[in-house]
Amino acid sequence: MKILFASLFLLISLSISAAYIENVAITLKQPNGAVIHCYITGDEFHHRLHDSLNYTIVKNNVGYYVYAKLEKDNLIPTEHIVGEANPLKLNLQKGIDVPDYKIIAKRNAFYSNMTKLSHSKGVKTLKSLNQINNIVIFIRFSDEQEFTESIQYYDSSFNSTLPNANSMKAYYWEVSYQQLELNSYLYPLSTGTVLSYQDANPRAYYQPYDAVSNPDGYADDNERVYREHSLLANAVNAVNSQIPSNLNVDMNGDGYVDNVCFIVKGDVDGWAELLWPHRWVLYNQNAFINGKQVWDYNLQIESFFYIPTRGVGVLNHEMFHTLGAPDLYHYNTDYRNFRSVGYWDLMDRSMNPSESMLMYMKYFYAGWIDDIPEIITPGIYTLHPSTTPVNNCYKIASSNPNEYFVLEYRKRVGIFENSIKSEGLLIYRINMTNVGGGNSSYPDVPDEIYVYRPYGIDTINGLIDSAAFSSNSGRVLFNNSSEPWCFLSDNITDGGISISQISDLDTTISFCFQCPNAIEQHMLESRNIVYPNPAINYINSVFEDERNVKYELYDISGRLISGGMLKSNEPIDVSTLQPTVYRIVFKKDSWVKYGTFIKQ
Repeated sequence: MKILFASLFLLISLSISAAYIENVAITLKQPNGAVIHCYITGDEFHHRLHDSLNYTIVKNNVGYYVYAKLEKDNLIPTEHIVGEANPLKLNLQKGIDVPDYKIIAKRNAFYSNMTKLSHSKGVKTLKSLNQINNIVIFIRFSDEQEFTESIQYYDSSFNSTLPNANSMKAYYWEVSYQQLELNSYLYPLSTGTVLSYQDANPRAYYQPYDAVSNPDGYADDNERVYREHSLLANAVNAVNSQIPSNLNVDMNGDGYVDNVCFIVKGDVDGWAELLWPHRWVLYNQNAFINGKQVWDYNLQIESFFYIPTRGVGVLNHEMFHTLGAPDLYHYNTDYRNFRSVGYWDLMDRSMNPSESMLMYMKYFYAGWIDDIPEIITPGIYTLHPSTTPVNNCYKIASSNPNEYFVLEYRKRVGIFENSIKSEGLLIYRINMTNVGGGNSSYPDVPDEIYVYRPYGIDTINGLIDSAAFSSNSGRVLFNNSSEPWCFLSDNITDGGISISQISDLDTTISFCFQCPNAIEQHMLESRNIVYPNPAINYINSVFEDERNVKYELYDISGRLISGGMLKSNEPIDVSTLQPTVYRIVFKKDSWVKYGTFIKQ
């Protein structure tokens, strides 16, 4: 496995984090006044502007947005202006971007001293705190009008405790099992529409330099740091007198404000690295609240609150960074679409409302559970849903002393878990050689967490949304010959685990560890009990001598699609099914047999 840049990536993942987004629509204006509709994909470290067909867009030397080509590892403007040229008629390549070594070097130059700075200043973790008082400050630039939204909208996003409220406070109260009270105080004070600190500089001052379109922008990373930190320090100083002197902003007693969230008016644009949601530390300027130095902060962009798939989800993602959690998505663009965790944890792909984090994340990074009990003895075990504060997870050793498995029950309960993609027993592995590093550095170092899913291995996503096991979905086995099988981080080694007899979805879920009949049970589960496979219009079972066999057909989420009785070996019509993977269950008297087939 590659080791190049491993230490660099680990340093970054421990210090700076950002919000990854895909295909977020933005509107841009050409120098001639023409409006173009584009999309942004990426994070604060690096993002790419593209059209709806995924053709990359850059700005040329006279300020026009044009389609790009890749030459000598650089994105080069073509003569084809976006909004005028038809990319389908041009010899352009979709999805082009600069290679990862350039992105890595960019991150290294900008963030390499972050962890050292925090350690040298004695900044403590916020792990296991029972209360955090978060300061929220609104900012606009000298050339912008005041916010127009009600302060109540933002206060609700941060603080609402109404039934089924989608707020940051409600989220952390639920996922912490009522252990973390997260209060947010919004400034400047207002009872009507939002009031904001207005900076002395225009928006362009906080965007990258361009000789034609933005001569007043920042020229390099040093200027960016100075401008961003000066902006934030000035905003803190502007509202300081409004913050009650008895408000405890340093719950862990390390001398630093626990967290400040800045909300900047407007939208992201194609190039503004500063104006992108991110978590960082204020090291270039000194700012104090009630005698405590501002250090950790989250910077949010107004428009992200109104993106249906982001909203409060961005707040929750960035706040979990402040609590110490790393990103679980891959920074390497070649592996960005390979999702080791997916929508099972908000640090990989956060929804809105946010799904919960994995039990391992609650244990290791947040301290909301004391331990993960280990299973050693063969037998039947039962789990409550992960929303329950007790009996909610187990760990099992693997054949490698540096890796182990974690099992938890994910069930659609409450507002935050109600949007998970499927329900059942989730099985994932932890690689202890990268504990604390998350998944951002893959493939240079192994993923800290990998969730097992059907047809997934290494860089093949498989069906990550259908990762949960249950009898309802027909997926009741996990061993060295099941689908998926229990491979370890090298994608070769057998993990040495056998889980069988996974039960139906109920108030609890049960399974058997190392049961002696697991191999015999697995022999009944085969993708070859129906043919043809893949299928187009019909499938047949292999039970030619059987009569009166009941069948049930399930989609990959475990939802019953159809069923019936086979009086003889007649074909089953699948012509109207959508192309994907399906599960079929045959039942007769005392036997049950499971199969999988692909509909083309």
